[in-house]
Amino acid sequence: MAGYSISNHFGLRHYLRIGITPCLLGLMATAFFLAAMDPRNARAGPPFVTDDPEPVEYRHWEFYVASIYAKDKDGQSGTAPHLEVNYGVWPDVQLHMIAPFAYAKPNDGSTQYGFGDLELGVKYRFIQETDTTPWLLVLPFIGKAGRYPLAP
Repeated sequence: MAGYSISNHFGLRHYLRIGITPCLLGLMATAFFLAAMDPRNARAGPPFVTDDPEPVEYRHWEFYVASIYAKDKDGQSGTAPHLEVNYGVWPDVQLHMIAPFAYAKPNDGSTQYGFGDLELGVKYRFIQETDTTPWLLVLPFIGKAGRYPLAP
């Protein structure tokens, strides 16, 4: 076992005993760093695949600016950017809007860019969470096809 001395900002010394060699610790830290930097692992942040289980608080706003990118055998498409806005219009009621600027770049054609598919919705929580029941809410929404859909 190797002992390492660690000093904190008060000058006090603490001793740490580890049964792993410093070289192995360095390899594990490097592997963790490389795995964390893999873009396929980046799944946090809008646009979410699922929606929040809670409406925005009464008279509060949420704003998100995000982008979507897709590539397949026919070309590339996405949003660059899209804006999501949520507002708590009443207690337990939220208005929802996503307004994207979309692009489509087919392999055999020119790139098109413009207003994409607009999404409007209302989220309503009609049962509050208790010790025995979960929240129950609905989020119906409508979509208006824009000039430039996301599919290439």
